[in-house]
Amino acid sequence: MMEPLRVSVRLQSGYVAADPWSPSLDGILAYWVMREQLGDEAFAISSAGGGEMITPDLPLAREDDGEGNWWWVCSSPLVAQSMRHDTWHHRRFDFALGIDRVNPKTKRVQVQGGPFKAYRNRVTKIIPLDRHIHWHCIGDRDEITRLLRRLTFVGAKGGAGEGVVLGVEVTPDGADELLARNHRPLPVSVAMERGLAGAVAVYGIRPPGRIPAHQTRCVLP
Repeated sequence: MMEPLRVSVRLQSGYVAADPWSPSLDGILAYWVMREQLGDEAFAISSAGGGEMITPDLPLAREDDGEGNWWWVCSSPLVAQSMRHDTWHHRRFDFALGIDRVNPKTKRVQVQGGPFKAYRNRVTKIIPLDRHIHWHCIGDRDEITRLLRRLTFVGAKGGAGEGVVLGVEVTPDGADELLARNHRPLPVSVAMERGLAGAVAVYGIRPPGRIPAHQTRCVLP
């Protein structure tokens, strides 16, 4: 049964996101639906660009603009108050452990590129003061709860220990249908019709968001 819901994730500390509209709830749900349908091996190949990009069916309501664009009814992430700080992730060649694995004819280890490339990347970490991130949506409570039961992290750099999840709650208590429908990137025509204002940019309105067919000019909340 589709109903207004609030999805709350309790974090160990904070999470990493490239923009204020990420991570998206529909993207998280799509990840687990596809992993479940394809199996781990085929899913890994697809995620690496070796398979066809498809849009799975999700336990969320849908809306459209009547012009070919459609999206799932779920808000962008919401946090109460938060702090931000930069975290650096490094990768360096370990000479002590790796030198025996290098071709003996090689005079030096190439760290500017290739398999031993070194890097120092900066990411911005968002730390909600209450350690929670929320989404509002219209969807099937039981199925959303089932899909999120294996959720271990949200946001980017999960493999580096960011965005660790301690618990998930899916409840109708405190759910806001207007936030579910309006607090998200929406096609310009729809946003104008609803009286919503914000910056305008090309954005992916449903997962996978990097597919050009899923992108359109949106008003960003």
